[in-house]
Amino acid sequence: MSPGPFAPAPLGNVPYGTVPLHDRPGGSVLVVHEGAPRLAWAGSVRSAGHRLIGLWPHPQEAEGILAHLDAGGLLLVVVDDELTAPDVLDEELELAPPEVKRLVADRHSGVCSLRIPLFDWLPEPLRRRGTEFVEASRRTRVRTARPLLPLYLVEDFVGEPEALRFVYRARRPAPPTSAMSELVRVVFPQHAPADLTA
Repeated sequence: MSPGPFAPAPLGNVPYGTVPLHDRPGGSVLVVHEGAPRLAWAGSVRSAGHRLIGLWPHPQEAEGILAHLDAGGLLLVVVDDELTAPDVLDEELELAPPEVKRLVADRHSGVCSLRIPLFDWLPEPLRRRGTEFVEASRRTRVRTARPLLPLYLVEDFVGEPEALRFVYRARRPAPPTSAMSELVRVVFPQHAPADLTA
């Protein structure tokens, strides 16, 4: 398990990373990947012999994310439907804590499908806002011809830009990690991000 929600980390291996901002010395956008990346493995990443040990974030880490927002920090939450129902092997689940075992939605031939609850680490008003955005994005994806779909659907906002924004990956292939800076530039146009931290 990573030590905390704000340490720079390579996106894709853990559920969060940071994109530094030029206009805020020492400031950055916290980027959280919803879904399978939130599964915590002993040794940080899934590999042979590593044990499934929980679901990120723990309550204290979730409080840290909200403190980041309360202090004026920026938060981008990326949702990818292909990562919201990951499969794990029976033997991987066997030693997992109860909080993970409760996520089993289906089991077949030694493989368990988990259902990761979206935004359960956010307060109810923010969770509802994120859920409504994802549902609307799914409808857009279904009724739009694939060649016309953007790679990401970005949450609209009315009035002042929000410090918390949601984006939905609408199609594949996934972009390279380096593209996250450009996504932050689109979502938070009032800031100019530097390159993604390593």
